[in-house]
Amino acid sequence: MTRPYSGDLRRGFLEALELGEGSEPELSVRFRLGDRYVGKILCRLVRTWKVTRVPYRSGCKSKLTEPICERLLAWRHQQPDFTLFEPQAKHRRRAPLVVSRPCGG
Repeated sequence: MTRPYSGDLRRGFLEALELGEGSEPELSVRFRLGDRYVGKILCRLVRTWKVTRVPYRSGCKSKLTEPICERLLAWRHQQPDFTLFEPQAKHRRRAPLVVSRPCGG
């Protein structure tokens, strides 16, 4: 697996571009950055005004929002001997959300 580019390299490229030390293609060669990566950091800069890397999050995104988690905890306090399937069935009656054990949150 390849390692992410360092923040210093990213900032150095953007500073050189801002100072007019060359065009995007010239600076990408100088800093040894791929064209797609340059486009990616420039889009992120325009969209969010941030130059930092977006943290990587592996796996699937949890479907359990904060209100759902609070509701499940309240049900657990009311009936501590819940099986895995009881809260799923109870929640399914309130909202059409199917949650598997690995991706549940």
